Amino acid sequence: MSHLIPQAKELKDIVVDKYTLSNERYEQKIEEFEAEDILTTTKILYALASDLKLKVTQKRALAVRSQRLLEKQMPEGYDFTWLINMFVEQKYLQNGQLLLPTTKLHKLITKSDGDIIKDIFKNILNAQYNHEVGNALFRASIARGDNVKNFREVIVQLIKQQDKSLWISIDYLVDQIKLDAKTLKNITNNYKYCYAFYGNSNRIQYNKIEHLKVVVRYFLKTFFGIMCQIGLCDLGMTKFQAYNKEDLRILQGISEIGTHFGNVEFYKLSELAHYVLGFDSVFKNQDDYKLLLNDYNYELKIENSNNLSEIYLEKIAKKIDDNKYKIDIKSFMKGIDTQQAYQHTKETFTNKVENLPQNWKHFFAVLDARSESITVISKSVVLMKIQNNKDILGLLASNKKLQEKILKADKFHIVVMQKDFLSVKNILKEYGVIV
Repeated sequence: MSHLIPQAKELKDIVVDKYTLSNERYEQKIEEFEAEDILTTTKILYALASDLKLKVTQKRALAVRSQRLLEKQMPEGYDFTWLINMFVEQKYLQNGQLLLPTTKLHKLITKSDGDIIKDIFKNILNAQYNHEVGNALFRASIARGDNVKNFREVIVQLIKQQDKSLWISIDYLVDQIKLDAKTLKNITNNYKYCYAFYGNSNRIQYNKIEHLKVVVRYFLKTFFGIMCQIGLCDLGMTKFQAYNKEDLRILQGISEIGTHFGNVEFYKLSELAHYVLGFDSVFKNQDDYKLLLNDYNYELKIENSNNLSEIYLEKIAKKIDDNKYKIDIKSFMKGIDTQQAYQHTKETFTNKVENLPQNWKHFFAVLDARSESITVISKSVVLMKIQNNKDILGLLASNKKLQEKILKADKFHIVVMQKDFLSVKNILKEYGVIV
């Protein structure tokens, strides 16, 4: 069979010959599995982690409430446990009783959609553990090292040499990889007990070049499976796992076990992969939601709404109809406690609109000025400095609750007791002031 499948031909019409370990031949049709929507799932995970809603038990399992929340918010059937584990390993989430976003994740989420996945894929390519062989059907032991990065780079270069718009046979790519000492060193991380098969004497043999092609094949199957999980390719898969005839001699004697990606046969790159791999210079997420703003008041509607839009808007707006929301300064600021959080929330908002009407420009101009108008000078009793801003000075003078908490006001400084500081912060936040 050719390594290329014309895009116009349906995958269900493609048949591959596979064999059981007892040498029984099967003709299997290929089914298509679409790339996962990791952009949406990453943003949902970030939003829930930022809201302190991802709790872990002492046994390192998700708390029941967190599990149910993720099941409700994530796309149906999505393997969010894999995503969480990957984000913990890549240092995007703090692995404590609460799964909290790290500074690394805060920075990641501010990037463009294409660059978010480009960074995640880069981290996967640079991972020091060869997790791919740990998912194979034969005995394998993963080890830490830098060599496996080189092998992943070989795969990426092979991908870049293929047509970006066609279905490609993974077995074809396997045939392009040299079965030599260099590949053996890279794929095993130079660990002498990485993979094992029974030899002719029925004794375990480790890291033999004669077994290397089988290892390469299953490494690639898992590698493309991971690419599918992060949105970079669709997969062509058979209904169940069977084996290449050329591998049967080596595989005889192993236990009949299933692997997560053992039946992957073909891949086709997604538009997101065209950007991540450098084929295209721009990526536009067609599935993203849009905010349709009212020019005369602070109401809006959603175009192409999804779980992510609901999570975002419930943090900054009041729902007044099925697809209609109203925003004021108090609602916009209720989940914001830092300048970084304000800037991210604002940028998310402005990125979801085509043009910002004049009334909304004024809304953010007021918030921009207020958000940085007060800074803390001392935290024993809390001394705060106020900018020379009539708007803010007027707010301080007119709010009775603030007046009760302020010990002293002198020109552009105010003093409050440490025990009252949180109350003062919350009152000021309702007006758009971040302290």
